[in-house]
Amino acid sequence: PVTATATATATIIAPTALGPTNCDFDVDDDWVEYEVKYGDTLSSLALQRNSEIVDIVEANCLSDLTLYSGQDIYLPIDIGDDFDGLMVRMATDNLIVDGNLSDWGTLSFVADKVVYGSSVWNNNVDLSATYGIAWDDLYLYIAVEVRDDIHVQTEVGETIFKGDSVEILFDRDIDNDNWVTQLNSDDYQIGLSPGSFSGDSVRTQVYRWYPAVESGTIANAKIESRSNVGGYLIEAALPWTILGVSATSGDEYGFVISVSDNDSNGVAVQESMVSSSAARDLSNPSTWGRIKLVR
Repeated sequence: PVTATATATATIIAPTALGPTNCDFDVDDDWVEYEVKYGDTLSSLALQRNSEIVDIVEANCLSDLTLYSGQDIYLPIDIGDDFDGLMVRMATDNLIVDGNLSDWGTLSFVADKVVYGSSVWNNNVDLSATYGIAWDDLYLYIAVEVRDDIHVQTEVGETIFKGDSVEILFDRDIDNDNWVTQLNSDDYQIGLSPGSFSGDSVRTQVYRWYPAVESGTIANAKIESRSNVGGYLIEAALPWTILGVSATSGDEYGFVISVSDNDSNGVAVQESMVSSSAARDLSNPSTWGRIKLVR
């Protein structure tokens, strides 16, 4: 799998009024001013702050549920301003790994930063994704809706990254890896293949590339996928045991999700990759971002 990085840029036009809306809601000391960043949504911010969308809407007297890059709003202090990452809630009891993502609700997180193959990546229809993460005592759950106008996956095993697929990078000891610029034994690189959707032997698969001494198909992981209009859906449950973790609320881990694209039928090649982190570097865990488990 590639280690190259490149960055796509996007131009966002902000509204004229950028300050928090003046209204009668009394924002107390438990709320702080926040500047909206590209990719933020009310859903993702509510998850990050362990809050509810309706509370943020009322606090800012928002009449438009669309947020704009550069817009200033008030958000509750919950996780603390020192945590710069994604809050991951516990899975609901009705969550079933079947490739049908309706039980996830809105997938609030975005993976659309081009980190490889920017010269051949066309737009978000060519390749982009939204995703969700959840957890319980046994599994880390991942749901991804991929936008991909041409589906090509002919590979199994180690070379699934040369077809349409999802990559998870996970660091179980991110606090001690902030200064480390290479992979070590507490880092994991895992691939999720949706298969070919052609009824042949190229089926869904979970494959571990790193640690190299543990490389191979992960038989006790759960994975299902479905072809979707303009792309595909993929859902997986990764046992905490394969990540060397006994998960508890409050845990923080390094995490980044990326999606590979191949639009060339008959050729096994990774043409481009988008990621949830614009800085994603395979060998540098400090570029991966963070998740925090909450109940």
